Amino acid sequence: MGVESEKLIPDLEKLPRIINHGDPISLPGDPLEKAIDLGRPELEGSIAAAVDLGVKERIGTANVEIRLSNLDQDATRIAELFRQSSVIEHLAGIAPTWQTAELNVKRYAEKYPDYHIVLGSEEGIKDLYKDYSGTIDSDSVLLVAEDKKSKRIAGTITIVKPMGRGMTHAMVTGHAVDKNQRQKGIGTLLLETAHALIFLPKEMNGFELPGAEAGIILGLEGNSHTFKIYKKEGYLKKEFQPKYCVSWDNKQRRFVERDTRRLLLSSDSFWKRHKATQLLTFLPRE
Repeated sequence: MGVESEKLIPDLEKLPRIINHGDPISLPGDPLEKAIDLGRPELEGSIAAAVDLGVKERIGTANVEIRLSNLDQDATRIAELFRQSSVIEHLAGIAPTWQTAELNVKRYAEKYPDYHIVLGSEEGIKDLYKDYSGTIDSDSVLLVAEDKKSKRIAGTITIVKPMGRGMTHAMVTGHAVDKNQRQKGIGTLLLETAHALIFLPKEMNGFELPGAEAGIILGLEGNSHTFKIYKKEGYLKKEFQPKYCVSWDNKQRRFVERDTRRLLLSSDSFWKRHKATQLLTFLPRE
């Protein structure tokens, strides 16, 4: 699911499971040469411009960079982020603890295995991202925003590639920003990085998919800002999904059923608002 409330985008558990770019991001191979060799002259001007613009197109307001996550070093910090009270309600199936006075969470998870509930711990995060191998070739691709000075993770976003018969769109989910790092543009830039991977041609190291979907858990603080961010990126509101998932309720200290709203962004709509010059500058560091 995908929402940038500068808080979080919930995970759709029922599915299969920058940023002050102070330094140029190195691309594997020369992109301009690739476009020419592959007979894509329509990309040559855009790619050449991107190379010339360099850092100018990559200036943001946060001193962080986007990279592929290394779960061996990131899982504990991601767990801490997901457990934040302003984040956890926006994530489907994340538990802050296995036991509260109101609920035996572990027993609840065993009773409802289809909810795919995981504990917000190092082990839980590794289980949640078991389909992620640390590369863009994974079925799920986990990106993190890392503060360049402190090396602390400031936010996350996940791309779930289309899986199953007839599926064509990527799912944008797990979109979270640390409570102390909001209002700096980090959430928006995480989303732009995800879009660079989703929509760029394969020869440009993208997935070249026809669309992206996201979902918003409704009835939570920050939703109006969330819808505004995604609308700006060209997402359209689609169907209302009653009781689509469960997420933690901070006041009740238990899981509750949540309604969601599906959002859809087509590649045609996306390319009306963006150019390859912009997207190439947002490719994540490996």
